[in-house]
This record gives sequence, structure tokens and C-alpha cells, in this order.
Amino acid sequence: MILFGVLVASGLVETERFLAYTLVTVFFTASAYYIRTIPSLSLWRAIWIVAGAGIFGFPLFVTLLLVLGKTLVPIIDAGISVIVALATSVVIGALIGDRLGKRRNYKPLS
Repeated sequence: MILFGVLVASGLVETERFLAYTLVTVFFTASAYYIRTIPSLSLWRAIWIVAGAGIFGFPLFVTLLLVLGKTLVPIIDAGISVIVALATSVVIGALIGDRLGKRRNYKPLS
């Protein structure tokens, strides 16, 4: 905090960027504290679903765009095909994350 204050005072960092960094830092620190101290089954299930959507859904989305992009874009509009590919990959990734979490009884990896 003091370092950011010195950077803002010296003019090396804008005030808006300083406030954005501070808010993001406080938010993620509070989120990490909440996740570690108040474990609940629904919170861990949500974490598993979001992690599955990110870890499995994003590569699936890229694969769908690369493989099916050349075949779907001429048939359907490009914007609609990207939205369909994104929705499909996120849902499939979330289902995979939910199944993996259920297998571990939604416990964190440690």
C-alpha cells in the first residue's frame, strides 16, 4: 500500500489505476480468506463447476472454433456460431467439473 501511495504521489501511476489495483487486491484477498475459513458444500460445488468450465470449457471452445469454425461459419452467421460454441463448451466443462467434484465429495484439492 505504501509503495503504491509513493508511486501515485510521484506521478508514476495514475490514481484510477491505483484504486483499481487496490480494489482487486482487497477483493481477491477477502475471497481467499472466505473460501479457506468458511467452507460449505455449496461454495465448493460452485468452485468445482466454475473451475471445470474454465479448465475444460476453454480448450473445448478453442477446439470447436478451430475445427467447426470452417464448417459452421458459411452455414450460420459467424457471431451465432461463436455464441453456440461458447455456450456448448462452457456447459460441457461445467458438467465435467461437477462430476469431478462429486467424485471427490466437493472437497478441495490439497
